[in-house]
Order: sequence, then structure tokens, then C-alpha cells
Amino acid sequence: MFGLEQFVEIPAVGALLIVGILPFFLATGNASLISEFLQHRLTKKYLSQIAAVGVVLLFIVGLVGNQLIDAVVEDELVPGQSRYETLYKKWRRS
Repeated sequence: MFGLEQFVEIPAVGALLIVGILPFFLATGNASLISEFLQHRLTKKYLSQIAAVGVVLLFIVGLVGNQLIDAVVEDELVPGQSRYETLYKKWRRS
């Protein structure tokens, strides 16, 4: 059920959503909080933990964002959707 494309797509969607939301977050005046946190916490001692939390955050935002986008965007807007829907139903039955 899960393939390589999901392990690439989900963090990519998460990264795009985070990059898309980041300007709104920074515009609220919280940029100083982020810079202070990174200056005090970003040392070689904690770099691997921060990287692991970052990867987990990308997956969480990617999963939630992907589900939200799928729920909001209607399938009828996608050209050729009916053809792929029948192929998917055949694949599910097999």
C-alpha cells in the first residue's frame, strides 16, 4: 500500500505547506522567538534530535495537509478522473 512515492510525496507536501505558512507566522512578530530558540538550542549536541523532530514534523504536516487537500479539492475538477477511478476500482478488487 505504501511505496517510495508516498515517502517522498508526504514530506514534500509537508515542506511546501510549512514554507507556505512560514511568512504568515513570521509576520506575526514571532521571528525573534525562532531566532532566539535556534541560537540557544542549535548546537552540535542537539543537532541530531532537532533533525529527527524536523523529519517527524514534515511527515505530520504532510499527512494532515495531504488529507485536508484531498478533502477540499473535488475530484470532478481533475481531468480524466473517471478513467483513473475505474482503474483504481479494478485494482482494489484484484
